[in-house]
Amino acid sequence: MNVKSLKTTALILFTVLLAGCASVKKEKLTFNGMIYNDNNEAVSDVSIFLNDKEISVSDIYGHFTITDLNNNSDYVLKAVKKGYESTEIEFNFLNASQVLYLHMYSADELLAKAEKFISEKKYVEAEKTLARAESADASYLSLTYLTAVLCYSRKDFDNALSLLQEIIEKEYAESYVYLFMADVYEYGFKNIDETKNCLGKFLEYEYSVEVTERLNELNR
Repeated sequence: MNVKSLKTTALILFTVLLAGCASVKKEKLTFNGMIYNDNNEAVSDVSIFLNDKEISVSDIYGHFTITDLNNNSDYVLKAVKKGYESTEIEFNFLNASQVLYLHMYSADELLAKAEKFISEKKYVEAEKTLARAESADASYLSLTYLTAVLCYSRKDFDNALSLLQEIIEKEYAESYVYLFMADVYEYGFKNIDETKNCLGKFLEYEYSVEVTERLNELNR
């Protein structure tokens, strides 16, 4: 083989080697993830965004798949579902065997956590959790009522009463709202007349032996 042939062969081999390296570098892989709620139950219908582009949706098992990822690359993943707190995470994709596990909290789960914090007198944690519940589109009535409970627990009777009045003005009035207002007036402001008025409103919604006896006691 002459020198010219050797050079030609070497050039072909070098070209093939470069093409092989390029194909490895550009190899696209598949990535799997799982989404669970606070009770470790699968969360379905979660929209998955990768670098701000929606690319997948979780199935009934909470599983989602992302295709065409570059090996050893950084990504930002965001999980979004109505009624849930959005979750965002940065990760480095290493290989196809990698699985990402996410936890998402529903508005109801966050409200339950906030209520527990209030009962434990962990008021700062309760306030933060209520803010998270609001971002998760918690229902107005549940969120506002529980915020009033937090204010009352902190002996902030003015704001507690203001929130309860706001609920009534928005025509979300329920019997328990009037019962809570009665507590605020009686134990917070020592206003017996307003207490009796609220107890009377409660009894217009439902009958209660205990509330009736309480009202009769105040009328004596």
